[in-house]
Amino acid sequence: MNPETWQAFYERARTNGELIEIVIRSLYTDNLPSDAVALDGGANVGYHTLSLARQLSRGQVIAVEANSKTLEVLCRAVQPYPNVKVVYGALQDDSAKTGIEFHCSSSHPGRSGVGKLWDLIDQGQVQYEAPTTVPATTIDRLVQENELNRLDFIKLDLEGGEFPALRGGERTLRELRPLVVTEHGHLAPALNGFGVAEYLEWLRTVDYVPVSPAGVPVEISSPYPFWYIFLVPVEQLGLWSARIRSALEAHI
Repeated sequence: MNPETWQAFYERARTNGELIEIVIRSLYTDNLPSDAVALDGGANVGYHTLSLARQLSRGQVIAVEANSKTLEVLCRAVQPYPNVKVVYGALQDDSAKTGIEFHCSSSHPGRSGVGKLWDLIDQGQVQYEAPTTVPATTIDRLVQENELNRLDFIKLDLEGGEFPALRGGERTLRELRPLVVTEHGHLAPALNGFGVAEYLEWLRTVDYVPVSPAGVPVEISSPYPFWYIFLVPVEQLGLWSARIRSALEAHI
């Protein structure tokens, strides 16, 4: 993909935040088989959960949501889909922990998280309620509890909690090799490359490669002002890079 094409997409995505969600949806609807298994971390009211449920008609979707208010909306939305299991809780990295402090936003429910990330970004424009304790779980625990012998796709939108959630899925990533699409803005200041060295080093230990929506592997020195990243098993890098690039180019 040439730089002009990427820049055109980036400029459109900045003014239309749904564009990257459409690209992600296109990626899994075009490439996941109907019997695949997916995990939607930070499912909110079900934008991706519902699309995945329709795509994976012979498979399974596990939707994880920690905001009790959006959880109610999500549960109502998925009632027609018996292949969806909703889990109330927050993904994190401590397998021994059963509860975790969670910050719900009264002004922007989608900005809720285990930390108040948007206090740092929007300087008070996002209003948070007093923290509450919600159930804590890990990706590895969910895989074990649901007796999954496959997991094809993970989406994480956790408002700053993505890296801990990934660490809580280390065994899953090593053994089941899902494609992961995740936000990462808290780790990647807009003009200072992809993110922190710790994140990239950890990905290398599980043999995953961070790939931009342009289908290009990303290093810590890469100029990368985008807020979503794809994490690809190294042995599937060529395959998924081409698919990611195709999904983006179809929506420019």
